[in-house]
Amino acid sequence: MHVLLITWYFPPYQSAGASRLGQLTKYLRLAGHRVSVVTGRPSDLPSLTDIVTAAEIHYAANIDLNAVPRSVLGKSSVREHGYELSRLGRFQWLGRAYKQLMHFPDAQVGWIVPALLSARRIDRPDVVLSSSPAPSAHIAAGLFARSRHIPWIAEYRDLWTDGPAFRRWWPARPLENGIEAALIRRASIVTTTTKGMAEILSARLGRRVEHIPNGFDPEDFTGAVTTEPGLFAHTGTVYVTFDTSLLLRALPLVRRPIRMVFAGRNLADLPQKVRDRGGTGVDLVGPLERSMAIGLMRRAEANLLFLWDRKHRLAHVNVTQKLYEYIAAGRPIIVIGHDQGEAATIVRDSGLAIFVRTAEELARALEHVPPLTPDPDVIRRYEYQRLAARFVDLFDQALRNGGGGTGTLSK
Repeated sequence: MHVLLITWYFPPYQSAGASRLGQLTKYLRLAGHRVSVVTGRPSDLPSLTDIVTAAEIHYAANIDLNAVPRSVLGKSSVREHGYELSRLGRFQWLGRAYKQLMHFPDAQVGWIVPALLSARRIDRPDVVLSSSPAPSAHIAAGLFARSRHIPWIAEYRDLWTDGPAFRRWWPARPLENGIEAALIRRASIVTTTTKGMAEILSARLGRRVEHIPNGFDPEDFTGAVTTEPGLFAHTGTVYVTFDTSLLLRALPLVRRPIRMVFAGRNLADLPQKVRDRGGTGVDLVGPLERSMAIGLMRRAEANLLFLWDRKHRLAHVNVTQKLYEYIAAGRPIIVIGHDQGEAATIVRDSGLAIFVRTAEELARALEHVPPLTPDPDVIRRYEYQRLAARFVDLFDQALRNGGGGTGTLSK
């Protein structure tokens, strides 16, 4: 069959969404399906995702709404750290106002029409799959699928108007709510990467929402790797609401040499906290090539995972991509935060979780990492070839239910 994927994030650009979609595309291709991709060129992301998909990639033009903020913050700084409004100091309100007024529905709104035109130049697909963020991908996909009477699957990796991290100001908020509801109700199938998001969307849209989680590519985790004693790793974003102070309070209590490596961008106020305590024991290395980040988490004596406080709105909908790669690495996972919720359940079921709630508990875990045995059955359920097969089942279902498409599916 021929699948048209419309997404702003795709390899080689580094983001959790790019990794997910690149790996799903890889395994759809290996199963014999044709995949055409309409995507963008995010100039604010490093090109560090080394996933080979063999897909037909079509880059659509974009009116760059972030050109001005990028010039203020610095292009290289944005690629390394992202758009951290805290760097604007007392002018943070200006950054928030710019996002509210200009990013409607998102910073890629200038990409919608070019993406739609690019899709129309591709051979007619059997099904269309769009993935957000950015929600502009859903708008382009919905318009294209409706014009050609083709089944459309809309995937949510984050919530759109229901997202707890960003709320549109009134009166634009009810307008955007209405746009999302009217658009997504036309999708043949709606999917999300977490059960929490599926529940929220199902209740608001009044329809069934499928859950297909993030995962990992087992080919990235083959071969023996030697554990480096005293190495602890964290990859990806550190949010300002994470309890990094607990980590920094624990470090002086550890009675053996350790090295803690943070690889990624958007590290919130962690660098300043490290400087305040003298900067010892913690390395902030910035974004790494994806293969290097995986090598780091495989060598680590244990990997660090921050979870939202159970009262935080994101605690009920967020399961970070790196959690699944941590599990695939097979190293113990030191969980800093609450021990309830979807993410906590996943890491607990893997058999690799070490939950800590105090600086003393964390220091003991860093001093002596207990031997843990991963559950291979739990880990295998998150392999991307299995997740790609679930998408093929949904494509098959969408075609059986009508809405266009002429191809047949092989499984």
